[in-house]
Amino acid sequence: MKLITTTEGKALLLLYKDFASDYNANTLAAKLGITRRGALNVVKTLHQEELVISRRYGRAIFYKANLANPYGCDMVKMLLMTETQQQAQRWRHQFEKLFPITEAVIIFGSAVRDYAKARDIDLLVVVQEKHLTAAQQIVQKENKVSLKPIHVVWQSPKDFKNNIQKPDSVLLNAIKFGYVLRGYEVIIQTILQVQQGYGYFAIPKPESR
Repeated sequence: MKLITTTEGKALLLLYKDFASDYNANTLAAKLGITRRGALNVVKTLHQEELVISRRYGRAIFYKANLANPYGCDMVKMLLMTETQQQAQRWRHQFEKLFPITEAVIIFGSAVRDYAKARDIDLLVVVQEKHLTAAQQIVQKENKVSLKPIHVVWQSPKDFKNNIQKPDSVLLNAIKFGYVLRGYEVIIQTILQVQQGYGYFAIPKPESR
């Protein structure tokens, strides 16, 4: 095992967060703003470290984050935590009262893209039924003092998995563009279960809205 570079980390995080899309060297290069040769070097290293898996379709080779590898899970978790630390620490503090009674919390939507122009704050909250009322009360109290209204997509752990399996575009966008405030392992393992159920390269396209 070796430390991965910043670009390799960005590639791995992209493959994880956008797990329902297909990426080869060309599409990775375009997303990361690097050359195709650079992208080939990136996926070669990640593949050697067993952080990604690959499959050939015709002349193209596509890649997915290897969440079945404990090292891969740990690396993705570290990348997610770093991303949250750098980009979403303010929201970790704002919603930390939810953490003890929820399974996972993701902030997404317009607030993470441009807070100044956002009309509200979107949260995806995975919570057990027995804690739902208490979690809703916390959000209600926070809404009274929040500068922007808080809109929550409530999910039970079963709903969360089922809606990723569909897959539901709202949940996929939350995972792809949002920041995880709580529940790194829960989200990673749920995505792994869905991938294993369908086959890593067989996730259906999101439902249109």
